[in-house]
Amino acid sequence: MEKPQTEALLNDMEASEVPGLPVHPLTDGWRGFLRRNRNSVGAFVMLAFFWTILLFTSKGVFLRPVAYTAIFTTLPITIFLVVAVVFTVTNGSIDLSYVSSIGLGAFAFAAITNRAGNPNLMPWFISPEGGPWVGLLVAMMCGAMVGLLNSVLVLRYQLTSFIATLGVNFFVRGVINIVSETKGIPIPWMADLAFYRVCCGTTFGTFPNQMLWALLFFSITWVLFSKHKIGKHTRIVGDNEESAREMGIPVNRVRAFSYIYTGVAASVAGVLFVAIMRTFWPDTGSSYLLSVLTAVFVGGNPLVGGMGTVAGALIGSVTVAFIETGIIAMGFVDVYTAFVYGVVLIVSLLGFRGSKR
Repeated sequence: MEKPQTEALLNDMEASEVPGLPVHPLTDGWRGFLRRNRNSVGAFVMLAFFWTILLFTSKGVFLRPVAYTAIFTTLPITIFLVVAVVFTVTNGSIDLSYVSSIGLGAFAFAAITNRAGNPNLMPWFISPEGGPWVGLLVAMMCGAMVGLLNSVLVLRYQLTSFIATLGVNFFVRGVINIVSETKGIPIPWMADLAFYRVCCGTTFGTFPNQMLWALLFFSITWVLFSKHKIGKHTRIVGDNEESAREMGIPVNRVRAFSYIYTGVAASVAGVLFVAIMRTFWPDTGSSYLLSVLTAVFVGGNPLVGGMGTVAGALIGSVTVAFIETGIIAMGFVDVYTAFVYGVVLIVSLLGFRGSKR
């Protein structure tokens, strides 16, 4: 995505085209497309680069369909997180509390599902089949509350987004540990419920349903970010907050939306985690901090404000998932993951800086 003033300039140029005159290369044709979507295109090039390397170095793992089925089983968790974070990054902020929002959503979902369906517990007013659906709703409410707390700290009390969301992350994680008594919640009967079949079953043979839900969420987010006024306002706020206020844009509402949207998406990711793994751990979500940030930046979403690409975020998510699987496929232990993430992150940032020159 270009910065808002550049986008407006290109729109004006398109509107001013005169029949019979040559089309400006910045507005039409393949050069115009590449220029307008250079971050997404760059992310796709990086994905193709790593995929090609993995095809030849993974001992044939990436030549087998089962490898992609395994990747697509857990990839939706990352997609929900990375795609939603684009709103926060684009408005010039950062949200580090999403890792605890995953855990809080996962705990709420697991606790209610377990209480409703555990045969060793007394019957509850919620049926075993209804437990997961109620748990999903409560989990989303918990995620929205985390986002609202971030909004209050950043917008009402003027704390920097980094410090505020980091503090909220530790606070919420502490609440999870206290309430759960640092104990896991296994749900072995999850696969027998209709919720599981809808959420994590398979379609078209072996294609995971959760991937379809992730693509649906991606589509909704793309429409909101690229076509709806909330996305346009987000880019303008990130580019120049004072100008946005002068234009009458409700800056606080726009920024609050990004925190709440990220919180809700993270809580849904937590629900997916529990549904797929059929258990909850107190540290659920902690491992996603580095991978999500890497996917955000690899996807062409730099922390400069006013710029963002939802399509690039999706591509970045796939890239990171391929890297995680590729490290194991090439025979390396998982301790190399952080090292590779760091290299990929630095290369992607250098590449983005070079494309701006």
